[in-house]
Amino acid sequence: MLSPPATSNAPPASPSAGRVYAALAVAVGSASFASILIRWSQPYAPSLVIAAYRLSIAALLLWPILLLRRRQHPARWRAAELGMTVISGTLLALHFGTWISSLAHTSVASSAVLVATAPLFVALLSPITIGERVPPRLFGGLALGLLGMLVIASSDVCAPGWPPQCVSPAAVLDSEALLGDLLALAGAVAMAGYLLIGRSLRHRVPLLPYITLTYTVAAIGLIGAASAFQLPLTGYPVQALGLFALLAIFPQLIAHSTYNWAVRHAAAAPVALTLLGEPVGAILLAALLLNERPEALELGGVTLILVGIWFGARSGTRSTSSAWRSHAGAGTPPSTSRRENGMQIRCQRCSSTVNLRKEEIAFALEELKKSGGRHYDVRCSRCRHSNRVSLDQLQRAAPRPAAGEGTTEESG
Repeated sequence: MLSPPATSNAPPASPSAGRVYAALAVAVGSASFASILIRWSQPYAPSLVIAAYRLSIAALLLWPILLLRRRQHPARWRAAELGMTVISGTLLALHFGTWISSLAHTSVASSAVLVATAPLFVALLSPITIGERVPPRLFGGLALGLLGMLVIASSDVCAPGWPPQCVSPAAVLDSEALLGDLLALAGAVAMAGYLLIGRSLRHRVPLLPYITLTYTVAAIGLIGAASAFQLPLTGYPVQALGLFALLAIFPQLIAHSTYNWAVRHAAAAPVALTLLGEPVGAILLAALLLNERPEALELGGVTLILVGIWFGARSGTRSTSSAWRSHAGAGTPPSTSRRENGMQIRCQRCSSTVNLRKEEIAFALEELKKSGGRHYDVRCSRCRHSNRVSLDQLQRAAPRPAAGEGTTEESG
């Protein structure tokens, strides 16, 4: 029988903000090599096949670890969580299928920067999907990002100089580089959906089962797509298989798995903001290893997009240094009961009792007031499941202010 947890709801193993962002720095460094490894792989195999191998190898490496861990710590999945994981894997397959294909049509700089606009879509879609408020300055970042996209698109069909010498409208539609830009942008939208679903699910399911199932779904989807286009899935040389393995280990297992771990401990927009380092690293590596340097007009568009990503995603950041974090979003509230010195919450997963002290209630209300959130996540120290408590429940359990003090108000 499970004994009641300790009075504090903050799990001892919760990482600090410094550890989260140090891990993200390693992930960005690993992900920056993805464009280079893909370019080296494309003479050997079609883009969809490269994507299929990348996800398949990653999933195959994770399954033995998951099965071993599952015997010791069985995970409970609900039908809704499995369904969302399938959607997440499908979006991941769409992301890699479109983005890797874009590198066969446009430059590393254009592809890497356009796919890195995912933070703008994350911040824009956060209010709809997970309830995170959009600050007004986000729209400035979106405007800069859009302007940068137009500049990059024009660099693919116009010669530098003033006035610019551009091809005819009919030739624009046939531009191979423009097709690559659109594929990279589609990859950014798919990545935004993947990050947002991960943000929602990572508070309810453990990391290892989540990424294993997500990568498996993505791999199956990409293998199916490659088969539908009658692309060969076998017969590639050892050099190609080695590059596929490097893609699976570094950009996939290290980088993307770290992103999934980080969204459990930080808001979606700050995690997405760290993706800003990927295109910068990719552009530098492409110049060094591929001798591919962006032209002046393309570099101007790259700069506008990077500034837009920084400006827009930064507006959504919140401090993650506290041991107790507020997370906006919807969810079924756990059962609660009020106590003289706080409130008790029954964990939705393991039914253990979590005690929330009055100081923690006051802290939660203050955090929700700052962020505009409607729910606060209380971590069960027994099973580490995050139980979402509504703002109304916290306000009802809040200690009454002394005479002459103001009451805690709900933020607008």
